[in-house]
Order: sequence, then structure tokens, then C-alpha cells
Amino acid sequence: MEETADDLTHKPYHGVAVVIDTVDSPSPMTQIEAALVGRRDPDTAYALLLKYKHVLSTEDYESKLADILSAWARDDPALANRHIGELTSPMRIESVYRSIASGLATQDIKDAFAWLQSPTAEQFSDSLLLDCYSIIMYQYSELNPVGAAEVLAQLDSVTIQMELIYPILDNYAKQDFDAALNWVLDLDTFGIKSVGISELLLNQHRLDEVQTLNTIIEKQENLDGQTLASAFSILSSTDPPGMADNLYLIAEDKQSEVAQAFISEWLKSDQIAAMAWVMDHDNNGSVIDGATEAIVNAASYSETDVAFTWAEKLSDREKRVSLISKVISSANADGVYYLNDTLRKYDFSEKDRSALFEKLNARIEENTSPLIIPD
Repeated sequence: MEETADDLTHKPYHGVAVVIDTVDSPSPMTQIEAALVGRRDPDTAYALLLKYKHVLSTEDYESKLADILSAWARDDPALANRHIGELTSPMRIESVYRSIASGLATQDIKDAFAWLQSPTAEQFSDSLLLDCYSIIMYQYSELNPVGAAEVLAQLDSVTIQMELIYPILDNYAKQDFDAALNWVLDLDTFGIKSVGISELLLNQHRLDEVQTLNTIIEKQENLDGQTLASAFSILSSTDPPGMADNLYLIAEDKQSEVAQAFISEWLKSDQIAAMAWVMDHDNNGSVIDGATEAIVNAASYSETDVAFTWAEKLSDREKRVSLISKVISSANADGVYYLNDTLRKYDFSEKDRSALFEKLNARIEENTSPLIIPD
């Protein structure tokens, strides 16, 4: 009678039943892996997983189940979603949910957004929800950046908006930079708007700086001073002399802040040219007030005489005294003694003189205090 595979496996040896490994019999894990990866057949892999569940460790079972569910998620997210309750590892459950998000976004973006609003998604941790939004929105923005931008604007969570604006703007700008810029400028949330503008201006190397700056200036009422200052400085970095006169197109209440940021950056690349431009436009307006403050801040530690000369030029008494006070606070030891001699040569009101010398005397005392060496 012909021997079967089972007969061979338990063939008696000297009256004792022993197990003989069959040479060509792959392990359960190998069989599952071959079905899942080699043949890309998660259905068969799942059937094998259930067949061998009793001989697999909990770790191996969970690992392969998560792989199978992730594979299902690519083509049949609903099927993966139905079986996800079979997993117990929170980390693997979250990983499969991310795969489901990707599968839904690929198949039907409306279903993907509906899923994000479902009771299932309401149970997600903040980080998992953010990840799923990011996966879906990134894929959507590749297909329809305008639609993705519209969805982003309607989201209630600023945290999610802040995270998603990067991929959306990247794809939107590739399609139509000007439209992307105008969309950002019209956003209601200042924080998102500020991040969006910086992202556009720093990462789009082929933009037309002049045209872009003109668009931003036209819509400057939608921007706070800090965002406007940052945008102006970025766009002017390649040609500060050619862009500088645009400072006078900024609303007066924001001119000083924008000018200070712009001149601060210009001083780093060409101090002589920046200071020459300020001297040529020395009309004591808001632009020059901001530019002067930038020069004072840059020079106050190591070039106290330069900083003081510029601060003293301001016609506005309050701003002048404030800047000189900054110079006193920032000056090095030599600068402190220079100020002690120089301040006495200028006329100040009794109140201003008293305040300035009180601060100056405190700095002199710092520099003359004996060094105390601990025992």
C-alpha cells in the first residue's frame, strides 16, 4: 500500500512514533508571505493565517494580520475596515487605519472625507486623525489642488489646517502660483495665512518677485505687520536696492515694522549700501524710523558710536530716547564709557537725562564691580 504524507511524517522508528520534517514543506509564515507578497493575494494569505493561527505566536499572527489588512486597504478599504477589530495592537491598528485612509483617497475622495467625519474617525487620537487627514488631503491636492484648498479653508481645526497647508500649497503653486498666492492672502486665519505666505515665497524659486510683491502690497490690508515684513524681506532679498523704494507703498502704520525687517536683512549682505540708502532717504518718516532702528540694533554692541549717532538723529523724542536706551543696554564695556562721555554733550529734558544716566550708571557699575572668586 502506498504511503501518504501523514504516514511519512509519523513513521515509527523502533516502535516509537517520531516526526520527520519533510524537505519541501515551507513554514506557515513562509506560505503566508508567499501568498501576500509573492502572489499579491491577501485573500489566500488570510485563509492561511486562519488555518495556522493555532501554531503561530501572537506576535507573528498580529504582524501578518496587519500586513494583510493593509494590503486589502489598497483595493478594498471597506473589507479592511470590517476586519480591523481582529487586531489588538494599538500601533498596528493605527497603521492599518492610515492604509485605509490612503485606499479611500485613491478610490473615491468623497468617501474618504465622509469616513473622516464618521463615528470611526471620531474615536481616533489627535495624531492619528491628523495623519489620516494629511494622507487624504495630500492625494486630493495632487489631483485637485483648488478643491483641496477649499476643503482646508472649511476645516475647524487650526492644527490640521497648519499641517495640511504645506502639501496643498506645493501642488497648488505648481499648477497656478498666482492663484495660490491670492487664495492664501484671502484666508481668514492670520496664523495659517502667515505660514502659507512664507511657504510659498521660500519654496517657489521661479516666482516673479516684482509681480508677487505688487500682489501682496495690493492686499496688504489682509496682513499683519509681521507677516508683511517677512514677505517684503524675502521678496527683496535678491535685489534690495531695486525693491527698497516699495517701502513707501506700505501703509504708514506698518511702514516702520516692514522697513526695520527689510533693512536688518540688507545690512547682513551689504551694510554700506543699506546705510547709504537710508541716508539718501533721511526724511524722518516712518520708513526711516524703522530703518534707523535696524541700524542701531545691528551696531549697538560692537559699534556703539555708530549706533548712538543714528539713534540721536531721530526727530521723534520718544523714539530717540528709547533707541538710545537700547544702545546703553547693548553696548560692550568700551561702548559704555564712550556713552558716558558722549551723552553729556547732548541736550535732553531733565526727565530723559535722568532716565538715561540712571541706566548708564547701572551699566558702569556692572563693569567696575570687583570679581568675586568663590572659596
